[in-house]
Amino acid sequence: MGNLPFERTRYSPVQDVTPEEAEKNKQKMNIEQAIQERTDEKAPDTGPTPTSGQGEGGGDV
Repeated sequence: MGNLPFERTRYSPVQDVTPEEAEKNKQKMNIEQAIQERTDEKAPDTGPTPTSGQGEGGGDV
């Protein structure tokens, strides 16, 4: 654990949350998750793309 950032290793006390705040946080997280899933669905699946710039079969011989 010597390489972990200090913020990850120190103790963070539990925060008191009212039931109303918990419900708001839950709804917010659900909305954010739905937005993320929609953006993932809209991304076209183009498949693998050549990175060499020479197309298939190109490269050093």
